[in-house]
Amino acid sequence: MKKLLALFVTLTALVAGGCATPSNPNIDPFEGFNRAMFGINKGVDQAVVKPVASGYAAIVPAPIRNCIGGVFGHIDDAFVLVNDILQAKPMAALDATGRLVVNTFPGMFGCFDIATPAGLEKQNEDFGQTLGRWGVGNGFYVVLPLFGPSTARDAAGLFLYSRLDPLRQVRPNFDRYALYSLRALDQRSRVLNASNVLEQASPDEYAFVRNAYLQRRRYLIHDGNPPPGGDFDSSSGRVPLAFSAAIPNPADGAHTPRTPGEQAWFDAPNQRAPFAKGKAPPVPQLAVTGAIAAADGQAQPGEVVSKSLSSAAARQPE
Repeated sequence: MKKLLALFVTLTALVAGGCATPSNPNIDPFEGFNRAMFGINKGVDQAVVKPVASGYAAIVPAPIRNCIGGVFGHIDDAFVLVNDILQAKPMAALDATGRLVVNTFPGMFGCFDIATPAGLEKQNEDFGQTLGRWGVGNGFYVVLPLFGPSTARDAAGLFLYSRLDPLRQVRPNFDRYALYSLRALDQRSRVLNASNVLEQASPDEYAFVRNAYLQRRRYLIHDGNPPPGGDFDSSSGRVPLAFSAAIPNPADGAHTPRTPGEQAWFDAPNQRAPFAKGKAPPVPQLAVTGAIAAADGQAQPGEVVSKSLSSAAARQPE
């Protein structure tokens, strides 16, 4: 345990020492590698993971899938409690404790979610957010093999989680890796619709996922109330809010921001340019919440919210 803590502290120190500050736009210095890894991950997903997850969702009855996902989610709730304590959030920790107790006994270790209807909502906390709360910056953006989008800070948090994961103690090895695979399959099956939307959401899918991931992490670290400014906030004047990219105004062709829940985020001027000429974004539907959650693999059942852009398209000039 001491070696683990020492290694984690070392990783955190390296991240903190090489962090991209909020004023530093170069958060993706390894974009070439990241784009290549993004393509590899997408290829593996399209060829193997997504078809298997689709079959899993089609064959396994929903009550069984909900039970499986609930048990894995129950394990995550224990980590939520630890991170609530580490982040000095006593009320959130009390709620997490109550959720754990209720879902452990009446809920059969998470198979049945009794806590949510009782008002004990599921929280989203992890070690990466804890580091961010105490001032550790993102560091550089990186696409991890199989795990997908991350940052140096979040990768350090993921490393600690992997070392403390109860599934790591399962023996024999075959059973442990079978459970790892089942958990990944369950998570992938929950964002099937959102991932379909991601493929249509932007001319540059890599940039869309990167920016959505970074903004969502900032949102989570600040509990839904991030301070103004920063690389991924519209008030900075450089990068608009994710999913608040403009729909051309038919009067002057300018980019007119609308509500964040109605937009795709076109990251760069060259991506936005075609739409300044009066063409509607090629996004008939945008699963906003699900798309952002899919970017960091944490979408929950019912979290995908589809928003039609047909009305926006209808008001574009011919």
